[in-house]
Amino acid sequence: MVKSPLMKIIFFLSVNLILALLNYSCQRSTLTIVTVPEKATVSIIDPDSGLAKEIGKTPLLINEKTPLPAGVRDAQVWGITLSKKGHVLEHIFVDRAINSKISVSTTLKRNSDWFEEGGQAVGELAGKIGRSLKDVFRLIHARQYSEAMKIIENLTSDFPNTAIFYDIKGSLHLLKGERDAAISSYQKSLKINPDAPETRKALERLQGRSTI
Repeated sequence: MVKSPLMKIIFFLSVNLILALLNYSCQRSTLTIVTVPEKATVSIIDPDSGLAKEIGKTPLLINEKTPLPAGVRDAQVWGITLSKKGHVLEHIFVDRAINSKISVSTTLKRNSDWFEEGGQAVGELAGKIGRSLKDVFRLIHARQYSEAMKIIENLTSDFPNTAIFYDIKGSLHLLKGERDAAISSYQKSLKINPDAPETRKALERLQGRSTI
């Protein structure tokens, strides 16, 4: 089945909340980031200045010995950006309150995937969605989860058949401690896109049907 321009945009939106929030074990807090291709630049946002600081390239292990901006160590939610020339910027949110071993593995999307056949950009719609998600990213950093939720609610209203927005909504519910609401959002996402392994994995863990 050929994806519409909108579906291409949605498919390549770079927000990886579920994986970062739920892919954990009971070990000491560490964060491992792996990308395909490798050698993507990993930057973390300093909550005090709002500026991103480069901390290394993938594959990367972040632990207690990793040099980080002073304000980052005490922040509950980390905002991490992955960048590589020729690829779409990717954002990851990590909830450190879990105090766990977190692994994030992602395939970076090529810039060319943001263009339709013939080279016509789907830019205006992509820009609108991208700006909205950037605001969500900023608000999560400030722990303004309710404000971030309002933006996601607008996106689910404008694009009701887009699974990834329900994934983000579910992850926001998790940050707010709303487990049942998170389950409901992930269920809506799977109804739209049943072939989403990370969403299914997140839902199974929340429902106690997975020990991985």
